[in-house]
Amino acid sequence: MAYERKFSILQPQECPCKKTRYGAIFSPYSPSAPIILPNIRLDDILRRRAEQPQPENAEREEDVAIETQHPQPRHAALFTELPPPPPPTRAPTPPPTPSIPRFLLRSVRGSRNPTVRGAFAGQQMPPQPRTDVTSRPEYVGPRTAKDHTEYSLDGLLTNGFQYVPWPGRKPQPVLDATGACLMVLGSWPNDPAWDSLQHQACDDIDGAKEHCTFTAEQLRHRRGSYPSLSIGVSFGGGQVCPGNLWNSKKSSTALQSLISKLFFRRMAGFSDNTFGTFYPKTYEDYATVLDALCADNPSLRRNFIECVWAAATINFGPDAYTDPHTDFLNLVRGMCAVWALGHFDPKKGGHLIIWDLKLVIEFPPGSCILLPSALLEHSNLPIRKGERRCSFVMYTAAGLFRWVENGMMSDIEYVQTAEGAQEWRERRVALALKNFCAFSNWDSLVEQQTAKLASSHRLHRT
Repeated sequence: MAYERKFSILQPQECPCKKTRYGAIFSPYSPSAPIILPNIRLDDILRRRAEQPQPENAEREEDVAIETQHPQPRHAALFTELPPPPPPTRAPTPPPTPSIPRFLLRSVRGSRNPTVRGAFAGQQMPPQPRTDVTSRPEYVGPRTAKDHTEYSLDGLLTNGFQYVPWPGRKPQPVLDATGACLMVLGSWPNDPAWDSLQHQACDDIDGAKEHCTFTAEQLRHRRGSYPSLSIGVSFGGGQVCPGNLWNSKKSSTALQSLISKLFFRRMAGFSDNTFGTFYPKTYEDYATVLDALCADNPSLRRNFIECVWAAATINFGPDAYTDPHTDFLNLVRGMCAVWALGHFDPKKGGHLIIWDLKLVIEFPPGSCILLPSALLEHSNLPIRKGERRCSFVMYTAAGLFRWVENGMMSDIEYVQTAEGAQEWRERRVALALKNFCAFSNWDSLVEQQTAKLASSHRLHRT
């Protein structure tokens, strides 16, 4: 209760807010009161997520394919030599399968083992077991039953979820019981034409889709059943160093043309400013890592000069909504910027579901939300038939942070060094505290930003 009384004294509307011409707010004061979750604690979420085992396909993510043709970075001498490839097989090539005319296929199939076919003629199928083996504690299998289940708004509210009616025009932080800022509903730029611009961006994404090629894993993946492509810098999938995400030549051209448009640059700049406002410590970590990577390896391509995220994903429509998931390859304490785009009614569909917080949040088209996607399990509600929804997501893989912290080498290479083994054990202990402290305390953030604004006003007066 002490925390709530302290917040009630604050008057955000009376405090000055410095804005860019795009409407980015340089103040933690929110025109909308924060959403306080008295039954949620950040340390409980971190502990629960740490106890969960990593999915079996952690090294087979669909967005970690790296270009193999790029210059070696300056620290290439630190790499260990890769084992030689296996010798080619000498097995004889099988003869080609003889082709059979289509009009003979039915007679050939019908003549195969007629005795066995007749023995089971007229027999009923055996009764199916009533026990659901997927509910047994020892059952381990692919996450398909839960991932591709469509949830309804009424069903979630019946199960105790809290509904957040967010119009998208004002930023609104989400706080736990201790005042830690878990995520931010970041609004959109203060531009009267923004809604029409985001409609055009959705049309541009639909147009770019016609010029892209998709693999089977990019059409249906653990996040949902919609086309998805990523662009930028990442590290994973067994690669020896960070590199640019690989796409086909047609897809690369279409994606580069898309993110070079002014609207996408404005989205990147606005979400970047929001990130730096609400999470200044984590923001500096992101900026330091990306600058160090690009300085060490000039072949790495930044998506935007205006933001600190290393990569971006475009989730193509017409009905891009995600299944319950966590982006476990991203930084636990890090933030992803998610932009919803399209033509849909945010009160009827497209809501953002935060399963760990039991929140159902309206997510209007053209608005941005910052959330720790590796920590909080999240998904979307489907939209109605005839509507369109796509999304634009910016993120940074956790492997890039480890690469820079290790002195531009992988975890395996770092542990093999003399000083790395001891420091590795010490770093594991300190990492939990760093993850916890990365989430800004709202009261402290208010005081810091108030002092900065007061100082800047004094400088302008003089």
